[in-house]
Amino acid sequence: MPMSREHVGFALLGIICAMAVLSSTGSSTFASCGEGCGMEVSGDPAHLFAAVAFALLILIYRPSASKPQPHRPVRLWRRLVAFLIDYFVSLMMIIPTIILVIVASRYFMTGDWAWTFQLAQESTTNLIGFLSFASTIILMYLYFWLHTRFGRATLGQYVMGFQIMADSDHPRFGWSPLFAFIAMCSWHLWIWFKKDEDSKIGQYWWDRASGTRAFMVSA
Repeated sequence: MPMSREHVGFALLGIICAMAVLSSTGSSTFASCGEGCGMEVSGDPAHLFAAVAFALLILIYRPSASKPQPHRPVRLWRRLVAFLIDYFVSLMMIIPTIILVIVASRYFMTGDWAWTFQLAQESTTNLIGFLSFASTIILMYLYFWLHTRFGRATLGQYVMGFQIMADSDHPRFGWSPLFAFIAMCSWHLWIWFKKDEDSKIGQYWWDRASGTRAFMVSA
């Protein structure tokens, strides 16, 4: 059964509330742990359950039928809210999964299962930290790219009523999230030079650079 954006929004809110109630600690692989300690791995089973729930929601939700509405511009605030939703969802799937891999690896090497532990300062610890960080960036990129590549709105985009679509004969979907991330990091530069007509039509320089455009798809 197709899900409206309100249904998806309430499902997201329900998962977040359940996670907040059940969670006792945060999840991190980059926590500082004092002198002589290389890294503290801090996990929580509630975050792992939330990661599975978010992943299932992404896989099974079917958006309600709708048509692109090019006459309705997608304002920058709407895109920012969608990004923040997707940023949270992607991190809540990725970080618990990475921590589970680290915890399971430690268990097979030591026979000791623990959700929270400290690793000594050594080259192996530095490698684990680097791989964790690199995996987070790569998987987050894939989250955005795969949705666009297969013609689906991300959860954040769907809740906010728009979708990234092709706006040229050769859209570069792989570049779209990368350019958008660069725009997010350099907002203090480009926002002073943005054109008023960009805001009026809801298409910005990173859209033109990737041959894509954000279209409203909700009523």
